[in-house]
Order: sequence, then C-alpha cells, then structure tokens
Amino acid sequence: MEYAILPDYVHIVIDGGTRGQIELKANADEGIIEKIDFFYDEEWHEVPKTAFEDLEAVLLHTLQVRFETGNDVAYIYFETSYRDASGAPNPKGIHISFEEGKFTKRSIMTPNSGGSIHGGGYTYESKEL
Repeated sequence: MEYAILPDYVHIVIDGGTRGQIELKANADEGIIEKIDFFYDEEWHEVPKTAFEDLEAVLLHTLQVRFETGNDVAYIYFETSYRDASGAPNPKGIHISFEEGKFTKRSIMTPNSGGSIHGGGYTYESKEL
C-alpha cells in the first residue's frame, strides 16, 4: 500500500499485482471518498459515484483488491465505521463488483448485534450500478 496525506485529501494506491490496482482519493479529515479508479486488464476504469457517495467514515486502511478464483470477477473491498445495535464498534464491509469490463453492483454487509462481517451474523444488501 502506498499513500500520501496532503492538507485536504488522502491518496492511496493498492497494488493487486499484475491483475489490478486501485487509486482512491478521500477527504483526509472525515474519510469520505471523492474518487476511485481501478486499473484492470490494462485499462483504467472510474468507479461510479453511486457506488460510494452515500458512505461515510471509510476505514482507509482496509482497502483491498480481491479476485474470484476461476472467474473474471474483481472486487474493490473496504470497510466503514459503524456501531451495531448494542453500541459496539463493528465495521460494515463494502464490495464493489467489476465484471466483464464494468462495475455491476455494490454490496454492503451490516453486522447484526453480536455478529461480525468476519464471523457471520450480518445483513446483506446489494444495489445495481
């Protein structure tokens, strides 16, 4: 992970090897994403703002590029700060899917009280992009 913190924004580059790279620009104080670009199959693709414009408090250190084994599907993954019904901090997991040369959907995993996105017990919602 490579990053630069400037007075107004954070610029992060995630290198997924020869298969993909993510460049993200976010507000440095609030962790609100301003722009995401994804390099895949020798081309840059801009993530539609509808995939992230309603998300707040992005945990920038969780940014990853993931690939589905056996398929030509890639995901941009990160987490957002969230408190579950009990008030405990418990992040939401966000996947932005990239299939056949385009971004197809955004999925959010919201932990239930006592659950975790890493160990089960979450609600899953998805929207087409």
